[in-house]
Amino acid sequence: MKITVAYYSKTGNTKTIADSIARVLGCDSIPINIMKHGRKTKQELDQEKQLFQNAINKCNQSDLVFIGTPTEFRKPHSKIIDLINNLTIKKAAIFCTYYGMLGATFYDLESLLLQKSISIINKHNFLVGTEKYKFNLDISQYMDKITPEHIKTASEFALKTVKSDKPLALRLKGICGADCPQCKNFNKSCKGAGFNCWSGRQCDIFNCCVIKKSYSNCGDCNKIDNCFIIKKQKNFA
Repeated sequence: MKITVAYYSKTGNTKTIADSIARVLGCDSIPINIMKHGRKTKQELDQEKQLFQNAINKCNQSDLVFIGTPTEFRKPHSKIIDLINNLTIKKAAIFCTYYGMLGATFYDLESLLLQKSISIINKHNFLVGTEKYKFNLDISQYMDKITPEHIKTASEFALKTVKSDKPLALRLKGICGADCPQCKNFNKSCKGAGFNCWSGRQCDIFNCCVIKKSYSNCGDCNKIDNCFIIKKQKNFA
């Protein structure tokens, strides 16, 4: 089985996890960006385009691709979304590094991969820091680093993934965590199904679930007219 690890890394945390996975599996670890603080030069931007295209080519020649991203405003990085949109693979495993809160990172990735008919074999998130310092203004409370425990977990995640060929089951729960009868018939009766209903992309249902204020019953989702409007605009009707 040909395996590739493709990732976006901003500070180096995701790169370290990706390299750890590749090392234990003896496969390539492919970045899609250049890590640099500040503005990139034209030469660096051109090099980054080459890296991105190289990652697409490597991934599409692979039987299994590990896709890694940091969280960006509690979402997957936009460059990783772009990468997935260019993939023609059948199987993937996803991982992310984050601090504070994971947010909708996996919901977005799962929804996008589902639309691309790419099976998700495994997934794991790596908490590498905390936002606590923001609230008490104490920089000593801040953490942002990869530990030996992270490396060990990454290796275990990699080995477990390649030993399993069974895709993860679809989550039959809304993002709010409530068991939703609509989601149990995901492609049949759920009024938001098929257009990132649970990922929060331009969807009022997601906002309703997250703030847990508007609707107490998941079945009331079909009362949100905007749901149908967006669905029609995106040709998912």
